Amino acid sequence: MQDKESLSTQLTPIQIRTKEFNKSLWGYTPKEVAEFLESLAAQWEAKNAEERKLLNKIKLLEDDLKEWKDREDKLIQLREGAKLKAQEIEAQATRDASLFLKSVQDRAEQIRRKTEEWLERVIAEVDKTETRKRQLVEALKNTLDEHYAILSDEQALPQLGLDLTSLSNNAKGTN
Repeated sequence: MQDKESLSTQLTPIQIRTKEFNKSLWGYTPKEVAEFLESLAAQWEAKNAEERKLLNKIKLLEDDLKEWKDREDKLIQLREGAKLKAQEIEAQATRDASLFLKSVQDRAEQIRRKTEEWLERVIAEVDKTETRKRQLVEALKNTLDEHYAILSDEQALPQLGLDLTSLSNNAKGTN
C-alpha cells in the first residue's frame, strides 16, 4: 500500500489510469479497491462541487457583463440622443437667428425707407420755402427799388400830387 498516501492527495488522470491493485487469491483486494473508489468518488464530488461553484461564478460574471453591456448600450444611446438633440437645438438656434436677423434687416430697411421719404419731404419743403423766400426777397427788393426810385425822383412827387413835407407831418401827427 505504498500509494495509500497518494490516495489522500489529489488524484491525477495518470494515477487513475496506472493504479495497480494487489492481487489476492481470488483477485484484487476488495478493501484497497473500495478505498481507491471512495477516494476517487470524494475527489470527483469535490471537483463537481468546484465545477458548480465555478459555473455559478461564470454565470454571475456573465450576468454582470450583460448588465454592464446593457448600461454601455444605454449610455451610447443617451450619447447619440444627446448629440441629435444638440444638433436639433443648434439647427433651431440657427433658424431662429436667421429669422431674427431677417426681421431686424427688414425693420432696418423699413426705417431707412421711411427716413428717406421723410428726408425727401423735408428737402422738398426746404426747397419750397427757399423758393418762397427768393420770391419774397425779390418782391421786397422790387418794392424797395420802386420806393427808392420814387423817393429819388423828387420831381416826380409833385407831379403825383404828393408833398413829402405834408406826408411827413401827417405821419408824425398820427403817431
